[in-house]
Amino acid sequence: MNKLFSSLVFSTLFILGCEESAQIKINDQKITFSKNSPNLTEKTSISNSLINLDDKNLLKEDLQKLYENSWVKQLRIKSTNLENIKIDIKEYQPIAILNEDSFLTQDGHQINPKEVNLSLELVSLSCPEKKEKQLLEVNHLIQSQMNRLNKTVSSIELKEDDSLRITTNDQLVIVMNLRNFRDQLERLEDFISFELISGKINLIKQMDLRYKKGISISYLS
Repeated sequence: MNKLFSSLVFSTLFILGCEESAQIKINDQKITFSKNSPNLTEKTSISNSLINLDDKNLLKEDLQKLYENSWVKQLRIKSTNLENIKIDIKEYQPIAILNEDSFLTQDGHQINPKEVNLSLELVSLSCPEKKEKQLLEVNHLIQSQMNRLNKTVSSIELKEDDSLRITTNDQLVIVMNLRNFRDQLERLEDFISFELISGKINLIKQMDLRYKKGISISYLS
């Protein structure tokens, strides 16, 4: 953690944030978030981790807790004035919920923030360990097809029998196999093209593409 802490404090950050600086006050300290005001992390959680600026060891411990329990990825202290602290902050950007208890981030990390005080519209992935990257790719490729139907993938479940259960925001279910995913994806693409012409695509409740040369279709009753 020593190397990580050193990197977090001294490395230069290039991150997007609010155009106007945000300020909060704790005790006699004024904390300014420069142009990188946090979006996912409570400002009070950040300020509370900086109350021991005059003690490097305590500060190190406080920041470690912040990294472990929040969305904060990097924090850079830009001033040494204990009464007027200026910091730059960078947060992890979540792209998926994993197994209902953690988040996958844009740069490939898995994190478990202690407090999630926001509503995120993220795809929910359920899978065995070390299958996360494959499901992210599945999500990307399936979503490209769902965009043609104005639908959004809401969840993907990989079961022990290698089957994929993909559910959209309007409860359309697509069943596939991970090992034959590419072939089944091509079949799905062709089927969607056909059904877009027929005008029946919105009447479909479930599509099962696990058959070698066909698709099983269930329609809304």
